[in-house]
Amino acid sequence: MSKSGLIIKVMVNIIFILLFIGPLLYGLMNYNWNLNLFVKPSYSPPNVNFNTELKEINFIDNKLHILLYIENKGDINISITYLNASLYGSNGKYITNIRLEKPVEIYSNSTEDVDLYINLDSNAIRNIFESFAEGFKKFVIKGILGIKVFSSKVEYPLNMNINIPRETFIKYFKIGFSYQYAAYSNNILSLYVNISNPSQFKFNISGWDLKLYTPDDYEIGRSISKNICSIPSYGSSIIRLNFTISNESIYHLLKYFIASNSVDLSLKGYITVSYYGYKSNINISMVITLNRSIFTGLKK
Repeated sequence: MSKSGLIIKVMVNIIFILLFIGPLLYGLMNYNWNLNLFVKPSYSPPNVNFNTELKEINFIDNKLHILLYIENKGDINISITYLNASLYGSNGKYITNIRLEKPVEIYSNSTEDVDLYINLDSNAIRNIFESFAEGFKKFVIKGILGIKVFSSKVEYPLNMNINIPRETFIKYFKIGFSYQYAAYSNNILSLYVNISNPSQFKFNISGWDLKLYTPDDYEIGRSISKNICSIPSYGSSIIRLNFTISNESIYHLLKYFIASNSVDLSLKGYITVSYYGYKSNINISMVITLNRSIFTGLKK
């Protein structure tokens, strides 16, 4: 081999050596010539972070649904797989268990609704209304959310304050109030109304304060009572509302009956409903149609 050919071969070999050795030397220099640090693998785990907030509360099929808004702020997808939690009163009193409606997958940098629910059995209803009776409306969810990340399972502690409005809870029972018929005797007008209960839980009517008005807003009578009657589950009861009708009220009614055989009166006020010691006033506003023939001496 000629001298020039040998020189070229040596230079090529040197270039390959530099290409291979150069990065290693540069890496060692960055690690302060510490071989152990240089060969030790470096790994940054993905960020796992999410935020949980209460979205809404509603009632479906004798269940109280608590909808959580969960934002996955991390780098990887997660799955909510199970729940082991209970509802407590703000005083620490156990109310009932909470369940997960179904598993939910939440992709990275996205949000999903996670549906928790409570079976509204008699014990849960009693505990909730006893909490209301004690003056509490704040509740606490405590427990564990089971989260799956890749093939690993993580338990996330859940401790969340929620507000269950008493008014919203009362509306769940959807109490029916309908006029049936009327009777009049000795200046007492009796209205018979039917109170229906479409829920599986019985309640009591523990009183009412109701007034009757003519179309021109003249009050012709008032019915106040503290009598207690029970409304069975999936049932109904008829109650009697007694109104004392004064001679002046008869005069106001007579003006309408001269022109027509009937008059539409407004019934306004509230009835008091009691569940497990908790009382709530339910507003009533409805139209009662009375025929002239009900009142003795008012026939044409």
